[in-house]
Amino acid sequence: VDGVKTVLIPVEPDQMRSAADGAHMAESGVDAAVEMLVHRVCPRLSGAAAPLPVIQGDETGTGNSWEDLRAGSGYISFEGNESAMRDSADTIFAQATPPGRSAVAVIRISGPLAFDVLAAFGCRAPAPGRFALARLLDRDGAPLDEALLLAMKGPRSSTGEDVLEIHAHGSMAVSAAILAQLGTLKGFRPAGPGEFTQRMFANGKIDLLGTEALADLIDAETDRQRLQAWRQRDGALHGPVEAWRAALVALAANLEALIDFADEELPVELLDRIGAETRDLAAAIEAVLDDGGEGERVRSGVTVSLAGPVNAGKSTLLNRLAGRPVAIVSSQAGTTRDIVSVRIDLDGVPVTVQDTAGMRDTADLVEAEGVRRAETAAREADIVLIVIDPGADG
Repeated sequence: VDGVKTVLIPVEPDQMRSAADGAHMAESGVDAAVEMLVHRVCPRLSGAAAPLPVIQGDETGTGNSWEDLRAGSGYISFEGNESAMRDSADTIFAQATPPGRSAVAVIRISGPLAFDVLAAFGCRAPAPGRFALARLLDRDGAPLDEALLLAMKGPRSSTGEDVLEIHAHGSMAVSAAILAQLGTLKGFRPAGPGEFTQRMFANGKIDLLGTEALADLIDAETDRQRLQAWRQRDGALHGPVEAWRAALVALAANLEALIDFADEELPVELLDRIGAETRDLAAAIEAVLDDGGEGERVRSGVTVSLAGPVNAGKSTLLNRLAGRPVAIVSSQAGTTRDIVSVRIDLDGVPVTVQDTAGMRDTADLVEAEGVRRAETAAREADIVLIVIDPGADG
């Protein structure tokens, strides 16, 4: 759980065993849970080194050894580096708009002290769901800015916590002064990278697919990228994944029944049904994932490398596609030495077009390096477009 530094796992007596080289978990299910928590979940939540399992005693003072655990008392906890873990009890803040000069700068604050912060600026938070105009004061009582304030009460907010937004003038001096004053307040700290989204996820406001879709939407350069991000954000993949999960749970239950009740007279067709359902599930997953890479191309874009002999018109073609003089065009052969790239929107797909050095044998060391780079670019590109001059000799 986000912000909790100790994770408790109830342990049944028959799930533990003792060994000469130490005590280990016996059941594979417990092994898997421990491995996931120690090596995957905890580091992702905290950003710290993987926590270690620690035996804790119960309220009677027993249960602080593996033998006590085998007898049914005590529990296992996972304790990490507390100073390195992100504490969700903190109130975090960050500028939500890009830094620099603009008409408006939005500073977002989320956490239990969000509504109390304005006392440090000489004003009060508006009622939840309301806007208010207020003059902000610095620590010396001098005017800092006049800003529009918006309060959102958790859990009906973007992060599920109390959220306050300060819509200030987009002066770099104003934004810096507000952020600096926030940083001096007890219980407040700057948000870490992606921490607002992390709190959204921790409070059930968004799932992992939605988190990925939100990142794609922010990075979208074209309409197709924007629409694809919104389809995922609205659950285009959520439905199939939930269906796959349900099918996997049912298959696991049937397999466990075969193993646990091997001596019982189970239906003879159960094994055949498990095989058929497994094949159907694999086919369903493959049908969704095998889109020919279209979704990945829309998301990440396509690289097109222009290749061919010298003076074939590669730079002219690049300039025509870009709509501006990106590359130098000359009748002198070998003017393009390095790779010149331009990113364009081609029917909603972001395409990076590369103009490369003309392919030929040359004694010029600089041009030879350009030819080597052109060959490397051609090997790594998604598409290689060979440009030739039909009127050239040979």
